[in-house]
Amino acid sequence: DFPPPAASVLGSCLQPAPAQTPVTIVITPPSPVVGGGVSLAPQNLPQDVLVCSWYRSATTHESSRILTYYPPPAPDQIPGPAHTGREIAGPGCTLHIAGSTLSDTGNYTVLIQSRTGTNPVRSIRVVLRVSEMLPRPTVTPGQTQVLENGTFTLTCNSSPSADTVLWLRDGASLVPSERLGLSPENRTLMVPNVTRGDAGAYQCEVGNPVSSVRSEPSTVMVAYAPHPALSAGAVAGILIGSLAGAALVGVGAYFLCE
Repeated sequence: DFPPPAASVLGSCLQPAPAQTPVTIVITPPSPVVGGGVSLAPQNLPQDVLVCSWYRSATTHESSRILTYYPPPAPDQIPGPAHTGREIAGPGCTLHIAGSTLSDTGNYTVLIQSRTGTNPVRSIRVVLRVSEMLPRPTVTPGQTQVLENGTFTLTCNSSPSADTVLWLRDGASLVPSERLGLSPENRTLMVPNVTRGDAGAYQCEVGNPVSSVRSEPSTVMVAYAPHPALSAGAVAGILIGSLAGAALVGVGAYFLCE
């Protein structure tokens, strides 16, 4: 016997729709540098894109719209309120930014509208970070002399865009310990209860995704603490011993002369 026609019709209706490949955004280069260019390229776009708009924010508010791009066959670009004159769009709804600055860092959203599909309007967000080539940091003071068991403090002066700050002594990284005090961002190093082993050349090294640079050395010298002053009795004993020794020398010299 053949199954009822209704069953086959129902079965075809229950077939799942093919899953859509998610649209992602690739940033090139992955670590943009101040002054260079950067591209934000959507991947896995539908073939029938009508229009796409880029926004410099995590939302699609009109005030943050950089531009709207119409792809071929009649490509066109309409600048928005957030357009700086450095942004253009290209094939595949790619956003190109020339002369990147630190202020370009932030959220970017592209709104894509296509002719067909189960999701004709898509919004994809990406975070862009632009980094600068870090200048050489400095350590202050440049030279320190501290008494044994005393305390000294060094400060690493660097660009606020540095992500990491490391400290070194004589070229070797300092391992954090209970005795080494560091500020929350590692920019200040405090060493209490100084020992002779704390003497040396100190440097700080700063880094971010595009650069890493060390400071010139800052020299720390440890002066040994003086011995405690002698008591009055000890001083008297030394004087008496010295006088007695001088007297014996004089007596010996007298007998030799005789």
